[in-house]
Amino acid sequence: MELEKYYKTIQSLTDPIYLCDQSGYISMYNKAAAELWGRAPEPGKEKFCASVRVRNADGTEMQMEKYPVVQSLRYNTQVQSGEVIMERPDGSFRCVVQFTTPIYNVWGQLAGVVNRMVDVTRNMDNQAIA
Repeated sequence: MELEKYYKTIQSLTDPIYLCDQSGYISMYNKAAAELWGRAPEPGKEKFCASVRVRNADGTEMQMEKYPVVQSLRYNTQVQSGEVIMERPDGSFRCVVQFTTPIYNVWGQLAGVVNRMVDVTRNMDNQAIA
């Protein structure tokens, strides 16, 4: 019953939000996150992020170990990313800033992370990034 309350709360938020478990698998996300990604991933099947590709602000591909979710899980700390570029399945791009925060179980052990994404796309031409 308690889990259902949290699920409904996350779904009601207008900011794109998703949760990953301690292994990095996406366990829950809201409609706003699916809209930002341009797809709805199956929970428990994908790790760290549901965009097709993640790039640094300069257009170079971001190495997975640099993803904010990975950093937050690895170092058990909050991470605020700089601008990152998420590639969507239709080939378009969204520029986001991520705020990733560890979450803990009742024993105080790391249980996963919650990631809030803020779309800061400003007139990107949505063309392929070199």
